[in-house]
Amino acid sequence: GYMVEHAYPPRMSLTPSRIKWSCRPLGFDNEYVFKKVLGYSTKAIKDLETKGVIFKWDPSIPCQNPPPDWDGKKGLRSAGGKGNDR
Repeated sequence: GYMVEHAYPPRMSLTPSRIKWSCRPLGFDNEYVFKKVLGYSTKAIKDLETKGVIFKWDPSIPCQNPPPDWDGKKGLRSAGGKGNDR
């Protein structure tokens, strides 16, 4: 739905301004934080997800999800060590 943004992106002469994401979805950087910052293994992270300790967005709630055209990779911080930070 609609919402108020305090600082709308500047308008460029030939580029239309728009906001696709108002913020990162819930749990968007979980894997990065748990691997790179806390040192958890992939298996440990999956176990915590299974137990409901770690949460990612709920696909059945549209307002919690990335935009529909998101490729599943863009914007994720790489937990594997090489960049793709933004």
